[in-house]
Amino acid sequence: MSFSVLKSIRSPEKIPHVNKVLAGCLSAPASWEIEQIKALAILIGGQWSGGTLIGAMLDAHPDIVIATEFNLLQQFKNGLSLKQAARLMLFNARMFVRNGARWTGYHYDIPGQYQGRYRTLKIIGDKKAHSSAQLLYANIGLIAEMQEKYGRPVRLIHAVRNPYDTLAMMVLKQGVSMDQALESFEKICDGAAFAYRRYPGQVLLIRQEDLKKEPRHTIRRLMAFLETECMDDYVKACAGKIYAE
Repeated sequence: MSFSVLKSIRSPEKIPHVNKVLAGCLSAPASWEIEQIKALAILIGGQWSGGTLIGAMLDAHPDIVIATEFNLLQQFKNGLSLKQAARLMLFNARMFVRNGARWTGYHYDIPGQYQGRYRTLKIIGDKKAHSSAQLLYANIGLIAEMQEKYGRPVRLIHAVRNPYDTLAMMVLKQGVSMDQALESFEKICDGAAFAYRRYPGQVLLIRQEDLKKEPRHTIRRLMAFLETECMDDYVKACAGKIYAE
């Protein structure tokens, strides 16, 4: 039952009204906790570029909740309020952990941290990196609209990997042709480029190669960008999930 509900809130473009009803049935986070939210975080970038791992590490922080494949930008276009979106993103994060924190054959559990829960809700967001980048390609003004409606700044985290690796994975895993992969990837890159030009200072680039080579330094950069406390035990736990190969 929980898994099918989780799948439903991963396809908001197909059921734009169901999530509004579901959000009304959820009680957490409470209205006063939503008022404490300082910023929204959205991951953008190509598939298999480290976005899920970055999202999992962010969600492990005690003051951050990051949903997986929720598609916040599309949900915003569908008319969800901040309260509705926040409740659904928290529910998504909890279900992701309850179902083993697995995605595309990998485990993203970070033991001893706050995945699927929080201490104080200061930042909330979503990892639907490729779709988010393509939505920005179609309408870069979405970020400004979201900031105005939700009354919170948006921080974009751009997950990047060697493009040859990304394209190869798209062909191998999705079964598309190279031409199709190139067309999709071009929109992702253009969407990210539009974000850098339109919202300078609100985009942080995280290279998968840097995350592997200098995990602790990269994690601290991420926390500094989000203006969030960076505890040593948290950095150690997240870095322990990253493999050099």
